[in-house]
Amino acid sequence: MKVQLTYFKDTGKYYSDGEYETEIESLIEIWHEVRGMISRGELPGLIKGRNEFHILVNVAGHKHEHPRLIVCKS
Repeated sequence: MKVQLTYFKDTGKYYSDGEYETEIESLIEIWHEVRGMISRGELPGLIKGRNEFHILVNVAGHKHEHPRLIVCKS
């Protein structure tokens, strides 16, 4: 499944986006996977180590599709 990530600055201004493929089917587990990427500073579409953005996570086409906003503390 393709996971789409959209990054926003603390002000709410759009910054960038990225995406990756995952084998995980559970939305909750995908959100945990993204949180792990945040912790490691390994977010697709960003320079390694950057993790201060709020992230909109969407898995288009998932049977329980709905976006999730992950708010990161800067």
